[in-house]
Amino acid sequence: MVQEADQEIADTQAALASAAKLTGLEQATDVNPAHQTLEMDLDKQRAELDGIQSRRDTIARQSWMNRQQLAKLGDATSTFDDLFYAKKTE
Repeated sequence: MVQEADQEIADTQAALASAAKLTGLEQATDVNPAHQTLEMDLDKQRAELDGIQSRRDTIARQSWMNRQQLAKLGDATSTFDDLFYAKKTE
C-alpha cells in the first residue's frame, strides 16, 4: 500500500511538472459577422472600381482615336475644298 501511494505521488508530481510547462493560449474562433460583411462589401466595391477604371480607359482610348480621325477628316476636307475651288476656277 505504501508503494502504491508512493507511485501515485510520483505520478501526480510528474503530471504537475508537465502541466507547469504548458502555456495557456486563448484563441477566439468566432466569426465577426459585421467585419465579414464589411470585408465582402469592400471586395465588391474594389471589383466594381476595377471594372469602372477599365471602362474609363477604354473610352479614353476610343475618344483619342476619334479625335485623331476627326483631325484627319478636317485636313481631308480642307484639301477637298482647295481642289474643288481650283477645279471650279479653271
